[in-house]
Amino acid sequence: MCGRYTVTQPKRIVRELHGEAGSIDWPQRFNIAPGHVAPVVMSDKLNPPKLLAMSWGFAGPRKGLRARSLSQIINVRVETAHQKLRFRESFHLRRCVVLADGFYEWRRMQRQKQPYLFRLESGVPFGFAGIWECTDKSGSGGVPSFAILTTGANQLVGELHERMPVILDERKREDWLDYDASDEVLRGMLEPFPDVAMERSPVSHYVNNPNNEGFGCIERIAEPEVDTLFS
Repeated sequence: MCGRYTVTQPKRIVRELHGEAGSIDWPQRFNIAPGHVAPVVMSDKLNPPKLLAMSWGFAGPRKGLRARSLSQIINVRVETAHQKLRFRESFHLRRCVVLADGFYEWRRMQRQKQPYLFRLESGVPFGFAGIWECTDKSGSGGVPSFAILTTGANQLVGELHERMPVILDERKREDWLDYDASDEVLRGMLEPFPDVAMERSPVSHYVNNPNNEGFGCIERIAEPEVDTLFS
């Protein structure tokens, strides 16, 4: 599962994951939530990768009062994305790398869920494997949207949730955007990122509100007492 993430080092992320940062002036983001616009390296089968702003979340089934509003599909299981009718075209023809340097997950507690920030231990930026589509099917424009692929959680994330985003190192990013990559290479995306290369820290409930931004979202707090955990 991935419901919030960070891009706190935008120029470094663009440089390391895409190449020359140039005049790119992405703002720091500490609390990217579904529906927000974020930087993505996208490609399709006919064109080379390029950096683009995309909205997080595919349009999902209608929900709510008399099904007036659309839900959002923000995560897609990597194990079945290539088969499901809703996603298989994007999986085979429209892939992307979602630029990031951290993501959040929540632990169940007695009173309130406790947010944790996950990052790579070395502090380097990374990419999520994603797929994208055009929100405007008429072809007249509109902001493209993306969804993040998830896989089974490693031990570090698994203590909080059974799923985690597919994290791509440099080699896997190249493979993911290579449409000639073999099925064997793509199946390698099923493996969760090694937990020994990651770190986890408890952060303030300030991040719970998707409208909140700034360093207060990622500031480390004391580890909650064990006896306050949900049982």
